[in-house]
Order: sequence, then C-alpha cells, then structure tokens
Amino acid sequence: MNKIMNIFSRFAVLGLVGLAVSATGCDSGTSTSTSSAAKSDAGDTSSAGDTSSAGDSTSAGAFELIGTWATPYGTDDVITQTTWNGAKLAEYDNAGNVAYTQEPATDPYNPNKFNKIIWTEPKNNAFYYCMVDYGKDTLDLAKASTLTADASAPDTAGCGGAFAWTKVTKK
Repeated sequence: MNKIMNIFSRFAVLGLVGLAVSATGCDSGTSTSTSSAAKSDAGDTSSAGDTSSAGDSTSAGAFELIGTWATPYGTDDVITQTTWNGAKLAEYDNAGNVAYTQEPATDPYNPNKFNKIIWTEPKNNAFYYCMVDYGKDTLDLAKASTLTADASAPDTAGCGGAFAWTKVTKK
C-alpha cells in the first residue's frame, strides 16, 4: 500500500493524477538548498547502476527524521539513517530540509533511480514532506533539480502544483 501511495504522489508531482485515480499529497518544506551532509562511502552513488546496499552513507550528524511515522493513508513511513521507506538515503541536508534517495533495483517503476524529497521542520512530533522530483538517472541530476514546493498551506496545496503535502506523525 505504501508503494501505491508513493506512486500516486509521484503522479501528483507530474500532474498525472487522473491517470493514477487519486492524488495523494507530498509533505515537505520549501527549501531549495542542495548541499549534502551525507555521501556514499562505497563509491559513486551518482550512477544509475549503483546498487550498493543502504547503510553505506555517512554524515556529519544523524538524519533528523529517523523513526516510524504514521501517514494519513493508514500506512507507516519508516525512516532510518540509511533508508526512507526502503529507498537508499543517498544524501541529505538537515539544515536545508532536503534528501536524495535511490530506489532499489526491484522497484517496478523507477529501479535504481534517484529522487529529491523536501520536508518541513518537524514540529509537535509531525512534519510534511513532498517528493518534488523523481526518476532521475543519477544523484547529480537529482541534486541539480530546481524543483521545489510551496509550504505555505501544506494541508491543501503546494506539492507538485495544487496537491497537498504528506503529513506524517511520529508513532
């Protein structure tokens, strides 16, 4: 179910919601910062063929979103120091509220592809995030993405145009 909601979110980012039946929101902040705090120790994660296992990322500090988070769709988002819902956490910037993930090779829609996710600052055990770009062939392309989101009304709009962000609450 979580994969389905992620797919809906991706369609929402592209404005293809009608094809996906439903538009789920994306939750995140409006930061356009793309500086990185974590880089792979296992080699170049900028290649589409990088299939190194999650867990080879290092950072200057812990990823601020670690935990299990309840979504409005009745599912949980699980974020660790090295993964975001099963996608490898390739790089992140806590100060800029941006993360870059790499889908696993087994992902049916975007195997080994990179995504750009932004989020709002966690507050009262909750935050919003938005996958503003996805399906990029390399980490460098995901980092070069200028797409962002408007966090002024995340419950109703701002992610991929007119769609709501995804709000998650700490479990």
